[in-house]
Amino acid sequence: MEALLRSAATETNAVIQANAVLYLAKFEANGSAAQLVPLGLQFLKSEAGYSRWAGANLLASFTGESTVRAALEAAEKDPDERVRATASRALGKKEN
Repeated sequence: MEALLRSAATETNAVIQANAVLYLAKFEANGSAAQLVPLGLQFLKSEAGYSRWAGANLLASFTGESTVRAALEAAEKDPDERVRATASRALGKKEN
């Protein structure tokens, strides 16, 4: 998991960086919210839709946190359909 965190934080290739975040989402049970939530929030602010989608996927495991819920609620208005759908699913809402 440490290598994925490192890649997500420092990789210069945006696709590789976002893929590291997607893999981290699969390790959420072993991951610390203190490490993963800030990373997911950072990715939700990216200019790239793929990166925002990766961030939403990572945050989906931490919807019990108020900052995460607020970020995912805002992401429901994202211009990228993947981000909107992921945010809605994470919040337990029916997709349109």
